[in-house]
Amino acid sequence: MGIYLTIKVAGAILAALATATGLALDITQVVGLQPKWWPLITLGVFFALVTWIVIDLYIRNKKLENTKPVIDVTPTRCYDELYLNVTNEGEKGNFTAQISIISSSSGNLNFDRGMMTVGYTALWEKTQANKSEIMKEQSDSIKIASITTANTKLGLVKSLLLHAYDIASNSSHTIPSQSWMVNIGDTIIKPEYHLQVNISSDPSLKDGAFVRNYIVNLDGIKESALQPRPGFKIKLVEASVAYTPQSKEYNQTVFTDRQD
Repeated sequence: MGIYLTIKVAGAILAALATATGLALDITQVVGLQPKWWPLITLGVFFALVTWIVIDLYIRNKKLENTKPVIDVTPTRCYDELYLNVTNEGEKGNFTAQISIISSSSGNLNFDRGMMTVGYTALWEKTQANKSEIMKEQSDSIKIASITTANTKLGLVKSLLLHAYDIASNSSHTIPSQSWMVNIGDTIIKPEYHLQVNISSDPSLKDGAFVRNYIVNLDGIKESALQPRPGFKIKLVEASVAYTPQSKEYNQTVFTDRQD
């Protein structure tokens, strides 16, 4: 987009220079001025045209910005389902999201290490797919995780299921954490994820790609106190390297130390 705009501006300036040269020559001949005044008149007409071009491009750019999506993202818990609710306060957009694991105490060591470098594709609630078209003043939610509870012979057991979408198979899947036994309490560390979520859209968001960090655990989902620096960008992965549930075995090893 930057290169295209540079070429467009350069072309407009060259066109303005050619137009100014022709107009200055016409003015000199019509008014009957001496040829020595021609360069000065050319310069004046050129600067007038360039000013008009800059103002016109500014107005066009402002109009373009007003046609872009603007989102408000809110962490939400509905019973045992954890979401990021995305409300589009701007114009219609086609949204996608990428999630990376910053750190975890989930016990799923193999998966977590892979997702710290690769990331995975987010699942949208309404479309049950990797993308969602959200109209102005409408919402959709990214399914982040589910809290599962089961009664076993050893007592009440809870765990987290991360939601993801596999582009290669066009299907959603879940990634389990270790199980946490309620009656044991703090003897075993509760599963917890620190996630970085990157939301983008077509057309692009007015304020640029949305990148925020969240903490997900058995208590719910909330924004992390540690956030990316302004202007931070993460690289989106291609579908060919995205994690699929068939590609790796789950590792249910319990962490002895918390990873922060």
